[in-house]
Amino acid sequence: MNPALIFVLAGCGYLPPVDTALSPADSVSLSGQLLVVQDPSTTLGPGHVLLYAAADPAPPAGFGRPVDLATFSSSAWSESEGVQSAPWQLTGVPDGSWLVTGLVDDDGDFNPFYDFSAGATCGDRTGAFVYSAESSSPQPLTVEGPDHVQGLSVLAGAPLDTERPAFQLGTGGTFARPASMDEYLVGMADYLFTLDAVGIDHPLLSLAGPDEAEHCSTAFRVDLQDVDGDGQVDPHSDPTYAEYGLHDLWPKVYLVLAAYADGSLPEDGEAWVSEAVVYDALFLKYGSQAGEVVVTPSLPLLFLPGAAHLLPDGTMETVVTAELPLGYWAILVTYANGQTWLTPNDLADEDIAAALGTEALPEQGAMVVLTE
Repeated sequence: MNPALIFVLAGCGYLPPVDTALSPADSVSLSGQLLVVQDPSTTLGPGHVLLYAAADPAPPAGFGRPVDLATFSSSAWSESEGVQSAPWQLTGVPDGSWLVTGLVDDDGDFNPFYDFSAGATCGDRTGAFVYSAESSSPQPLTVEGPDHVQGLSVLAGAPLDTERPAFQLGTGGTFARPASMDEYLVGMADYLFTLDAVGIDHPLLSLAGPDEAEHCSTAFRVDLQDVDGDGQVDPHSDPTYAEYGLHDLWPKVYLVLAAYADGSLPEDGEAWVSEAVVYDALFLKYGSQAGEVVVTPSLPLLFLPGAAHLLPDGTMETVVTAELPLGYWAILVTYANGQTWLTPNDLADEDIAAALGTEALPEQGAMVVLTE
């Protein structure tokens, strides 16, 4: 478990962006252009510029929530010398360090007010503010008010060619907490479970299921990484897990404690985060090679018997086996390009479904359960 990740996952429950322009007197305004380099005859969709705290970044670096956003319609785009651009502005930005990202919603299904529709879908363009063309990583922008920082260029890249990894819990998902690592290793097969890719048919979001088309479907894309080119799938980043033959793969799957077994919630500022690693032995057994991307409708996972525990005072500890809290764990899947899916999500909410004139999807409320 990346020690920094526990801090960005501590607020895993999704909240929509909040307008920060309510008290602008001593705050900062940010403005600039969202840029797309492409065939100028192509019609672009609405654009969004989102603001994240630098210490709480968006996936894949973390699971931060946007604290504010600027939105403009597709009519705002203009073209010059092969570059399409549109102006944006964020006001009332507090002092601090921020990340500025962009999203061009060509299919018109981005909605920041629901967790299931607040991500980039296949065909959308994403990008970020960077200091130079040589840097592709979002750069933190540190500001102090009152000020107006102008000329910030957010460059959006090519359309995404993958869909968000929408899923439901498949086989397994309820585990007896192991008393020790020895007990876990003896019964490791009991800690396997699967996630099944699903299509989403909803008034606010439509995603093609795994059987509908290979391109832009929710089928999982498992990257058997071989970054060092040695012909072997890279070992897990945690040396302890690497010793047991586990590997460093995408997607990443995290389990975040949503509620204890008695229904009580973690304290404010407290979080428990565990990991479920993609069990690639099944792919390698049937001929897949290191460096390949395997497209599969079912994602086999191995529950790992440890978690990072962030305490309300900001300190962190690692807990294993019998120290793991019993209860209900939310499931987060994230791709290397930042696309995510999380259950439970708003699709399972009956009140939201009724307000939108549709039916709730109970499978989108699924969690992993750890029992005695």
